[in-house]
Amino acid sequence: MSQLLALLAAAVLAWQGLRSFATPPYTADGWLWMAGAAVLAAFAYSRTAGLSLKIARGLFSEPAPRHTWGWAGRWPLLIGLAFLLVGIGANVWANLTLYEKVYDIPATVAWTASLLLALLGIGLMQRRQPDALTHGPGGSVSPDALTDETGVQRSAFSIQHSAWYRRLPYLELALVALLALVAIFFRVYRLTTMPPGIFIDQTNGALDALAVLEGRQASPFGTSWYEIPTMYVYFMLGMFKLLGTTWLALVLASIVPAVLTVLAVYPLARTLFGVPSALAAMAFMAFNRWHINMSRWGWIEVSTPLFQVLCVLFLVRAAKNRRLLDFALAGLFLGLGMYSYLAIRMAVVAVALYVLYRLLVQRGFWRMGVGLALMALLYLMTFSPLAVHYSRNPFTFLNRSQQVSIFNDVKQAGSYQPLWENLRRHAEMFTVRGDTNPRHNLPGAPMVDPVTGALLLIGFGYGLWRVFDHRYGLLLIWIPVTLAGGVLSSLIEGPQAFRTIGVVPAVAILAGDMLARGWVVLRSALDRGWARSSDHAPGASPLTPWSRWAWLTLLAPAALLAFAAYANYTVFFDRQAHDDTVWQAFSPVETAVAREVQSKLSTHTLYLAPRLFYFSPLIFLTYRAPSEGGGGLSQKPYLMAQPVDDLPLPSLSGQDALFLLDTHYQDLMELFTVYYPGTTSHMVTGPRGQPLYLSVNVPGGEIAALHGLNGDYGGVARRDSQINFTWPQDWPAGAPVAPVTWTGSLRMPHTDQVDFRSDGNLQIDVDGQTWTGARLLGKGLHALRITQADPASAGRAALYWTQAGQGEQLVPAEVLFGIGLPQHGLVGTYYSTENWTGPPAFTVISPLVLFAWAENEPWAGPFSDSFSGELEAPVDGSYFFSVNGDDGVRLWLDGKVVGEALQPDTANEFNATVSLTAGRHAIRVDHFQRGGGKALELWWQPPNGPRQVVPPSVLWP
Repeated sequence: MSQLLALLAAAVLAWQGLRSFATPPYTADGWLWMAGAAVLAAFAYSRTAGLSLKIARGLFSEPAPRHTWGWAGRWPLLIGLAFLLVGIGANVWANLTLYEKVYDIPATVAWTASLLLALLGIGLMQRRQPDALTHGPGGSVSPDALTDETGVQRSAFSIQHSAWYRRLPYLELALVALLALVAIFFRVYRLTTMPPGIFIDQTNGALDALAVLEGRQASPFGTSWYEIPTMYVYFMLGMFKLLGTTWLALVLASIVPAVLTVLAVYPLARTLFGVPSALAAMAFMAFNRWHINMSRWGWIEVSTPLFQVLCVLFLVRAAKNRRLLDFALAGLFLGLGMYSYLAIRMAVVAVALYVLYRLLVQRGFWRMGVGLALMALLYLMTFSPLAVHYSRNPFTFLNRSQQVSIFNDVKQAGSYQPLWENLRRHAEMFTVRGDTNPRHNLPGAPMVDPVTGALLLIGFGYGLWRVFDHRYGLLLIWIPVTLAGGVLSSLIEGPQAFRTIGVVPAVAILAGDMLARGWVVLRSALDRGWARSSDHAPGASPLTPWSRWAWLTLLAPAALLAFAAYANYTVFFDRQAHDDTVWQAFSPVETAVAREVQSKLSTHTLYLAPRLFYFSPLIFLTYRAPSEGGGGLSQKPYLMAQPVDDLPLPSLSGQDALFLLDTHYQDLMELFTVYYPGTTSHMVTGPRGQPLYLSVNVPGGEIAALHGLNGDYGGVARRDSQINFTWPQDWPAGAPVAPVTWTGSLRMPHTDQVDFRSDGNLQIDVDGQTWTGARLLGKGLHALRITQADPASAGRAALYWTQAGQGEQLVPAEVLFGIGLPQHGLVGTYYSTENWTGPPAFTVISPLVLFAWAENEPWAGPFSDSFSGELEAPVDGSYFFSVNGDDGVRLWLDGKVVGEALQPDTANEFNATVSLTAGRHAIRVDHFQRGGGKALELWWQPPNGPRQVVPPSVLWP
């Protein structure tokens, strides 16, 4: 009864500690309350060391007595050794080949075969022989045997021949299956809305997989985006092969390993602590919000805990049964983990420290040296191809770690204060204040629920008291070493939930064991009280499954588990799912654009602004493999366009056009309506009305109607799609035989060197100048006038052009328009130098200054440009101007420089406030480009007006 009272007091102190943690400002009071709870719990559990598994065996049947393995007979031993040596040889050959060739299929096959041969050989080298493991090497009692006293076994199995008892293994299996379903539910429920978007990390990895699918030779032993090992890309590729290149396949790439991790926690916890602790640990893992959040991303980090759990599982099993194959499997899974997220490196450190710990505290553990050597061998054989890559490219091994290292902060601060601060933050992340990154967590909320947090802290204290029990030694090493991945990261990210996700299984196991031990204390106290008041025979054990209190005592841990599950559910699916910062963190613009494009591909011709065009969620969701008739990664099913120089549209299909543009285009609808009056638009918004992007629909009929040149046949007008006629049969009926003139515009889809040729002695005027030979025409509209003085004698009229690198062809209908040049805008003059000197390369009228030039526009660089004309100020007053450019920019008003930023090879920006009178003022914007990005924007804010791009209506060429 004293243990039960101590446990109840510990619960009260833990509750008070959690209240202190939840009430800012956070002080040391909470830690003092939790320390008291841990001390009381340690006292309460002091007599449960041998009870947990005893009671478990009163409820669940156990397998036959355990045995160890010895060396096999002569021939199996020799055959197994031969397989092992052949496997080592194949592994060495594969690594030597991969060192010379980055991508080599035979070497990859040899590496895979080497691992299979090594495992087969190690399996053949042992035979099974009875040898109970209640004693460790040399006859000493092993720590695991502390849960096996025969006195309790005798009573615990007193009814083992009953029909009810024989059904208990099925009950255990049913409970495990139920918890697996709970884990799946928490990871797939409302999957389309939580997370609220598709983060670019997910789709960047997916695009690497699609590139491999299309034939790119990428070694599975290399590294890709952010130095992530490429092996994971092949796993994603397998998901796409199985389920297609769908969003479901993308998210299942993380859900599958996440659920497998929950399943793997059960045998590990069962091996360490028995069935009740394992069931509780699996439950805590199933509804752990931290793990659930990471499970639904479709990204790599969630696979790291899986390999860590599997490695530790087989290592602990091997230490129990001394089976060499288990040692080998532990090394194999740890080696495979190296191909997952970079945080696995901390798992390697934790496993190494655990082995060292057992060598120091467990007498005779050194006798397992052969098994440990084989574990190390399989780890090296598995990891070695990636290690070869690191040796060839050392940058890829340390670059990311160095980028986010806490020692950058230490160096900047000149002290270790950032390190100690990060250590404090990670110590508090479980129960006080968690990760503030909205993608990782509800910002600032504790990483675990109150039940898990309290049991974790109590368990950590209890583990320190029993530090020489290797099971607690394992968890006491696992948790802080894995947390070091976050502690050693930059302070601005601390606490870091992404790089420390591997700690979650250890937290679940420790919390589960503490909950099971609490149940043991409650059960034993009530059973003893009942035994004293009953007619039990002297010496009979109260610990039988038939005690009247046996099943009622399960209500307490079940209630705590239910409360923890409810807490995780409400925080994740209510508070976190509706948090604005979480919504903002999951690329809402990219996600909304991708989903609209995906839904409109079959009904519209789609044009996207340059900033939206390259969104990786968009590329992935609209991907269609060449084998399925799509364009793959190289030919996207939508087009990039910026209305400043991509209007009017070249489409002749009659299909509506849909533009998805940055929000500032809402003030620039005149760009569209000057050509297409029927244009409609609406701002796509988020759940709270946040503007995301502008959707502009242009009627297909108006697009088609604008094409062609205006033909004047002696007073008879006709719209001609191309100039390609044979007279007189193509002459308009009723028109007099007279000179014919075609007028309109030629829209250059890109800057190019062009030459024209005609049949029928046509006079060609471009931009008011008679065409005399090849010259450079800039992207955009150019005035076009074609005249044929004597059609009757010519008998033919045809207009051809030749572009750089292409053969001669008729000028196509999609570049000819029956409209004139823009009436508003500025004259853009481009130079082939970066200082506005020399003869102009070309001129073109731009309706406004809002450019994000494509890589080949007007050419790679260097170049410079000036946009000149007049600015019409609507009223007297103070005007605010902002000019952004990459590279240098300068603004002139009324012949004076009002601001400049001319730093080369970087983005530049300046602001200027100028007093203007109502009316027109001379304006010029200068820009030069040397290298890198190419952009130029002119913004203003008139008196009492909004900040916006200077619109075409106030610009005059």
